[in-house]
Amino acid sequence: MEGKRLALVVTIAVSFAALIVVGVVVGMRVLRPAEPVVDRRAPVRIGVVLPLSGRNARYGKWAQNGLTLAAELYNANMQSRYRVDFVTEDDALSPDGARDAATKLTKVNQVPAIFGTWSSSGVLQMVPIVQSAGVVLMADGISPQIREAGEWVFRCVPDARLSLKVLADYLKSTGTKTRLAIVYIDNDFGQDLSTYLKRALRDSNVEVIANEPYDATVTDFTGLLATIRAKKPTALFVAGYGEQALVFRDAQRVGLDVAKFASPSFENPDIVAQAGVAAENVIYPNYFDRENPSPELLEFMRQYDARFHEAPEAFGASAFVGMQLLLQAVNGCETATAGCMRRQLQRVETTTTILGPTTVDEVGDIRYPIFLKTVKNQQFVRQR
Repeated sequence: MEGKRLALVVTIAVSFAALIVVGVVVGMRVLRPAEPVVDRRAPVRIGVVLPLSGRNARYGKWAQNGLTLAAELYNANMQSRYRVDFVTEDDALSPDGARDAATKLTKVNQVPAIFGTWSSSGVLQMVPIVQSAGVVLMADGISPQIREAGEWVFRCVPDARLSLKVLADYLKSTGTKTRLAIVYIDNDFGQDLSTYLKRALRDSNVEVIANEPYDATVTDFTGLLATIRAKKPTALFVAGYGEQALVFRDAQRVGLDVAKFASPSFENPDIVAQAGVAAENVIYPNYFDRENPSPELLEFMRQYDARFHEAPEAFGASAFVGMQLLLQAVNGCETATAGCMRRQLQRVETTTTILGPTTVDEVGDIRYPIFLKTVKNQQFVRQR
């Protein structure tokens, strides 16, 4: 009898398990693993050209972070029309490298749009290629020469003349006689900043008493700065990249104790670390303000820190905004062609981005607020 009962229990248990397996238990619904979401959106490849190796690779890496975050946020939104991927080329801050990268991206990869590069000289080498190919270029260079480069060229950073006007207005507002020495890297970026700053200061209380170029490979500026010191300047303006740290450090070494000014690219933590106390009180025009309490900026800083485990800076922020505009443009196209993306960018109206009120003007240049910043206690802060 006991054996029959045991057999019955076993039979019932096996039958119950079988029912669960086939999912037909009365009054119950068997939960199965959800089907994986298949991303059926059409892919769009965007070219990226940045200096990711060499002496100034930090600038390129920061810009790359901004681009990566913008693309990841776009792709994560399943309402986005496309799935975006990057084809990335390292130009090592070489104009020839930028030209070669643009050639490959337009002819081999046949991308509809390119972001880059970070240097004005590189952008100017890329312009004829994208113009000929009919490919959108979101440039990351500030040289005024880029403004009239062509109908396929847009920018994610304001023209240098806008930054220099802010700086020139500050210099002129002091009302005191200023003897300014200009030191600049001898390329399109440096030459243009020197030219347009002098133009902005014409017929004012500021006299330019020295205007000296330097080669990108120079690491010792003491001789140049000693010559400038003999001309008795009261202010020094430096237009360069990471080597600005060496210029201000050597200015202190030769006893050039003057008011100090720099280009927008001065906002680089490596410069402050390398220049030390010589970086204190340097004033420069910029557009990124971590103290801005706007919800857009606060959310960007939170997302950036979570993704890259470091605080964002100006170059990642402007690249983020530039890529947002490109992605907004491609999302407005039923077919992701360069021609459609260009038309979409030309229609951009004033919008709020992490950098404030932002628009694209009649020739494809971006506009957002520019202000002066300085270094206090090794930190970049708004000039008060």
